[in-house]
Amino acid sequence: MKIITLLTFLLTVSLITAADQSQTLKGNRPNIIVIMSDDQGLGDMSLSGNTLVKTPHMDAFYANSTRLTDFHVSPSCAPTRSVIMTGKHEFMHGVTHTKYARNRIPAGLGTIAHEMKRAQYQTAIFGKWHLGIEEGRRPQDNGFDESFVLPSGGHGMFNMNPVMIHNGKLVKCKGFSTEVIMGQTLSWIKSAKEKKNPFFIYLPTPAPHGPYKENIPAEWKTKWLDQGYNHNVAGRYALVEDLDTQLGRFMKQLNAWKLMENTLVIFITDNGPNTGGYKKDGKAHKLYHAGFSKGKGGVFEGSTRVPSFWQWKGVFEAGRDISKLTAHFDFFPTFMELAGIKPVASTPKYEGRSLLPLFSDPQHKWADRYLYFNTGKWEPEDDVRDYKFKSAAIRNSKYRLIWYKDQEILLNLEEDMTNLDNIASSHPEIVATMKAEYEKWWEGVYPHASKTLPPVVEQEWEKAFYQLRKHEVAPTYEVPAF
Repeated sequence: MKIITLLTFLLTVSLITAADQSQTLKGNRPNIIVIMSDDQGLGDMSLSGNTLVKTPHMDAFYANSTRLTDFHVSPSCAPTRSVIMTGKHEFMHGVTHTKYARNRIPAGLGTIAHEMKRAQYQTAIFGKWHLGIEEGRRPQDNGFDESFVLPSGGHGMFNMNPVMIHNGKLVKCKGFSTEVIMGQTLSWIKSAKEKKNPFFIYLPTPAPHGPYKENIPAEWKTKWLDQGYNHNVAGRYALVEDLDTQLGRFMKQLNAWKLMENTLVIFITDNGPNTGGYKKDGKAHKLYHAGFSKGKGGVFEGSTRVPSFWQWKGVFEAGRDISKLTAHFDFFPTFMELAGIKPVASTPKYEGRSLLPLFSDPQHKWADRYLYFNTGKWEPEDDVRDYKFKSAAIRNSKYRLIWYKDQEILLNLEEDMTNLDNIASSHPEIVATMKAEYEKWWEGVYPHASKTLPPVVEQEWEKAFYQLRKHEVAPTYEVPAF
């Protein structure tokens, strides 16, 4: 009897301690930095077993982090970015594609940057915005005090001496894009850290998005080309290794400034990797993707399940894995709780949950949930309703139900996230339940996803931009060195 009483007491103390830890995190008001790379999967890191690429700094970041191992984003670029900003599914605000004007955040919607600013945070974005260039859709219209972004999508084609929009003004910068963006971020932090209020930084890098043949220093690609790999492999991994170098430089400086005790740094990617094949010595091969069969722009597990590493020295346990089903729209409530603010009338009606209980308590009872995916790749003349099941999926903590090329595929991912054994025919009751949930979700989002958006308005600065990006035009802006 005494043993049972003691066990009950210890369990009660443990639960109270976990609850206290979660409450302690609320309103802690750390600096928050979200680093998001472009088109990078777990397989693009040496920590996953890839022997073609060396990423010592990403590996070290992983080792020093708490990792969300079942973390999901949208199937492609702009949709993921819109969800991080708004906390709601991309179909709810029409950001369903990367083109056709469907990659623009609605003006006046409200973003996480607005909320952090309301919490008296300094807010800044450095890198790839890709949610609109018109008034009302720009970073400075959506809660960011400081803005240093690539025009439009602005990926690999702007790598060398990139033209950036710095607080509304075009500047041609000296150097390679990732180095420039990381350097500008550090320059801003150097000033921001001296101020009373904490800072919130969104740092979406353009690397390692293609193209991989042009605008990458030839010497960076030599070691792969010399082994017989083509430019797709050489360029991609050159960008990954450069990003790794810049991440190492970035973290080294944060540590030198002794910021990590009060700074949460998160590393994620915007979707799964490009999974195209390549040729080595004339023979066709597939890139290494840590066992995943599909990547960017799809609805299989490797399309949306991405790295999510959370590092906060002395607060989040290094080397701990959290296997609960989580997603990018969980960032919104998590950041609000950390900042110590509650929703007000202007706050977007976000869909996620705060992740703080998971970080506080390894045994936290995280209720199961459904995540919904649709690639949204319809053409302007198409009937959106035809795409309901064209390339779509629904996911809970155990199963992923996929509609792909007129197939209905049910995967059990509980033991193996790369499993491709279709068990739909032997589990019709699971298929029926999940399909009904997806159909209910579709009916709710269809009116929003199918709205016709106004055409993109050409901006006065665009002509100047196309002149500045010409190779013969010399850069005029140099990021301060560290």
